[in-house]
Amino acid sequence: MSRKRGAKTKDLPPNLYLRKGIYYYRDIRDKKEYSLGKNKSLAVTEAIQANLAILKPTISLLDRINNIQVVTLHEWLDRYHEIVNKRGLRKNSLRDYKTKISILKANLADSNINELTAKEIASFINNYRSPSMAKLLRTTLSDAFNEAIAAGLANNNPVTITKPPKTKVMRSRLELDQFKTALENAPKKYGYMFMLSLLTGQRIGDITLLKWEDIKEDRLYIEQSKTGARIAIPLSLRLEAINIDLRSILELLKNDSELICNTSQATLRRIFDKSLPVIENKPTYHEIRSLSARLYESEKGAEFAKKLLGHKSMLMTDKYLDNRNNSFVQL
Repeated sequence: MSRKRGAKTKDLPPNLYLRKGIYYYRDIRDKKEYSLGKNKSLAVTEAIQANLAILKPTISLLDRINNIQVVTLHEWLDRYHEIVNKRGLRKNSLRDYKTKISILKANLADSNINELTAKEIASFINNYRSPSMAKLLRTTLSDAFNEAIAAGLANNNPVTITKPPKTKVMRSRLELDQFKTALENAPKKYGYMFMLSLLTGQRIGDITLLKWEDIKEDRLYIEQSKTGARIAIPLSLRLEAINIDLRSILELLKNDSELICNTSQATLRRIFDKSLPVIENKPTYHEIRSLSARLYESEKGAEFAKKLLGHKSMLMTDKYLDNRNNSFVQL
């Protein structure tokens, strides 16, 4: 139970206290106190403003009196989560959205959705511990506001006027010479798996899940686990850069298992890493996918690379085609 105020302090606003002639404001959220000096009028004004900011209701009394439909940010994020669940996304994508929505709710105040400012959003995004995650959170929040606008609940999208955080790409692109070095240094069967990844352009998770029964009608059928994209690759597909076709690699990988590669992602990554020379920002196994896209773009065009990678948008393929300035300009 709080202590009763005396005659000198009974007219003070909540959370403002007087001790030895000095006024102090106590933040009810963490009990931290702030000195406001000896001027009573100034201290009272500061305390009232702080109380309004801290104790502000999610929906104002005026809006309730006028019966104005108001939705808070957290309420809308819950509804946005339902919208996302109806988009037909893969389980991994839905799980990622759930995580991002939880982070947004934990870091942004549950106020009227139309009162969230670009300054508040920018402060959250720019100070988030992981710039790459902050970039994804900004994209998700912007999408949530666009849906709120479409539903007639938000007047504008304050996210669009904020700048995305800068992220530094740490790993280098894999070049063809490096790939050939990995082939020379790796045990033969793993080298064949590297070539299978390069010829198909698929993610390591899909490569390790490929089964012999996925080969039908002279094609290798793949349903990507991340996006659900379905691709039927002809066994005649050939990359001149490594002078071999898909059929030949599959023949070299023949085994008694139901899996074509019959190894784990961790093992495949480890062998590939050991097969490359020790350099700064060493390319990872995933960079084989980018190298595949760049080689196919050179031999068969960007549209072919887009289809092989399973992208719906050329914008995503362009990211894989970007060599990140690893190559010299030929004059």
